[in-house]
Amino acid sequence: MAPVTYLLRLMLPDRPGALGAVATALGQVGADILSVDVVERAAGRASGPSQRTAGQPPTMYADNDRVANYNGVTFNLRGRAKRIFFDASYTRSSSKDDAGLYPTSQNPHQFYGPSPWDVPHRFSLTANYEVPAYNDGQGLVGRLTAGWGVSALSVQQSGYPMTVITTAPFTAGGDYNADGDNLDYPNVNSYDMNRSHDAYLNGVFSPGQFSAPPPGTQGNEKPQQFRQPGFSEVDLAAYKSTRLTGRLNFELRFEFYNLFNHDNLFLSNDLSSGNFGKAISQQLPFWWQIGAKVTF
Repeated sequence: MAPVTYLLRLMLPDRPGALGAVATALGQVGADILSVDVVERAAGRASGPSQRTAGQPPTMYADNDRVANYNGVTFNLRGRAKRIFFDASYTRSSSKDDAGLYPTSQNPHQFYGPSPWDVPHRFSLTANYEVPAYNDGQGLVGRLTAGWGVSALSVQQSGYPMTVITTAPFTAGGDYNADGDNLDYPNVNSYDMNRSHDAYLNGVFSPGQFSAPPPGTQGNEKPQQFRQPGFSEVDLAAYKSTRLTGRLNFELRFEFYNLFNHDNLFLSNDLSSGNFGKAISQQLPFWWQIGAKVTF
């Protein structure tokens, strides 16, 4: 049996200089040691491996200590009658983590907060109704009115979390911590937002709500404490199914998306942008399409 190769890594927390390198062997137990690395921690940072076997490629290390938590409860109600079916669902949830892209790589745990996809409230409703045919589908009028149905889908949910940032360079008043990475958080004195429709178009934040921290430092803003506008959409489809022969069936569909033309907006979160705090894009507005399919 071929020997198994292992890579052994020893962590020495809070004991810098305790050991420079450790080499050991497992003896004649059918296993070989490829290399033994001792990684020392000092001031919260891990140094690279102190020693590796000659001829072996470098080994790259990354801390696997990010934290993510999800908690949620879903309530579901569904029903079916002779010609109608519906399914209603509500979810109350919370998702938090510290696995995002932050102004500094030091101590990512300080940025623990809502996940980018966190949606505290979400309600969805689907329904389908089969329209009864005239004269039980007999005769010309009966055939024209037979096979019709209507289906609908509605989704209402909270807006996604948002963090105010600046991508301006240091020379333009950004890059507050002067690390050359133009992604920084400002100081914030309030997490209030004006959520009226006019504010989405003209600006949701108040003058003086954000300010630059002292040069070389990071702002006090907590990540993902603001919210994008909520999402609301109702889709509707009307269809007619016609049996042409015993196995051949034809279906004609009229589909309407965002039926009420609700403007699902997206706000700019970049302080350096001239549109900061204003809606800069939206999801698809009302649109419709006609489709057909043949099954056999």
